[in-house]
Amino acid sequence: MPRLRQLISVLAMVLVSIAVIGSLTSCSSSSPKAATTLELRFTRADWPEVFAIDTSTALREISAELPLWRSASATPPNQEQPSYQIKLTRTNRPSLLLYLTHDLRVFDESLSIEYLTPQKTQQLLAVSVESLNSMRFGELLPWSEANCLLPRYAICTILDIETGLTWKSQRRAGSLHADIQPLTKQDTLQLHAVYGGSWSWDRRAIVVLIGNRRIAASINGMPHGAGALRNGFPGHHCLHFWQSTTHVGRCPDPAHQVMVHKAAGKLHAYLQELQPNDLQLAMLEIAGQGDANIVKLGIINPKDGTDPSQLAKQVSNIKIWESQVDTTQSGKVIGLYNVSVYLKGDPKEYRRKIRLTSYYFDDLGRWLVEPSFLSQLLVG
Repeated sequence: MPRLRQLISVLAMVLVSIAVIGSLTSCSSSSPKAATTLELRFTRADWPEVFAIDTSTALREISAELPLWRSASATPPNQEQPSYQIKLTRTNRPSLLLYLTHDLRVFDESLSIEYLTPQKTQQLLAVSVESLNSMRFGELLPWSEANCLLPRYAICTILDIETGLTWKSQRRAGSLHADIQPLTKQDTLQLHAVYGGSWSWDRRAIVVLIGNRRIAASINGMPHGAGALRNGFPGHHCLHFWQSTTHVGRCPDPAHQVMVHKAAGKLHAYLQELQPNDLQLAMLEIAGQGDANIVKLGIINPKDGTDPSQLAKQVSNIKIWESQVDTTQSGKVIGLYNVSVYLKGDPKEYRRKIRLTSYYFDDLGRWLVEPSFLSQLLVG
């Protein structure tokens, strides 16, 4: 019986694959109207941007290559959630809904079948993704250039990536990053709303709009130091760009750099390039903000459907006092950290000694962190 159930399961998958491929190949036609539009949007329902391919030449190329698509039983790597949704509208046929990962891998609605697409289709998808990203994200610009674009006393508009809210700010000071203040009391209220009505050191991905440029950046939301404007904001807060550093340690802030790359639409690629210890630090810093979505991108996600990243939502802050590399082996790095953990709804400080283990995955070409550190944060 187990063998029979296995054969039935395999046969069902083959039939589904044949049905979807048949649906794809039925799009092919000598007429360029076989595909009428291809719409690309973010999988996030609260991000409304849409990029549509509706030119006859591009649609003709897509239609011509549909019969060449090949399918294979596969799921997104490391349980990744697709970043984009593709809707292919066809003449006299149902629309086709597909999903696209950050690295342009195409999956069916069930995320159990991957489609290997020909070169021109890949090129069209890459151009479409770039165009869609440009509507939401900013360009990755080093501090050496951003510093010149936003000189002292310059006024800019800030766009919050998550909410889409905007407000105006003025750069007042800062040499290794920018110290900024909301321009007016209304701008302060807008910033306060972005942080949910409570000032916070949490880093947020934002885009700085200045002139005709959209620059990826990161802010914190805690008033500190001096403030000169009559704006109801008691001090200034920090604005970081790619390669900017803190004024005290003169080192890049891991959480700010994560958010800068998120604001550039390059978060996946950035985390994939981090060395094991840098990835561990980034995961701790982001877990300290309770950001489960980003933590999920840097940990080994179980295949059983459980989601340990959700544990991060119980954390409100983490202070790292000391760190050291404990073990380095081929494909494995262990780091030891002394931290203070603050949990949501609990003002008490919990001192923890935790261990983070990074593993290198050849098939993914990157390091990932074993997720057990999240439970270590919660239980001493």
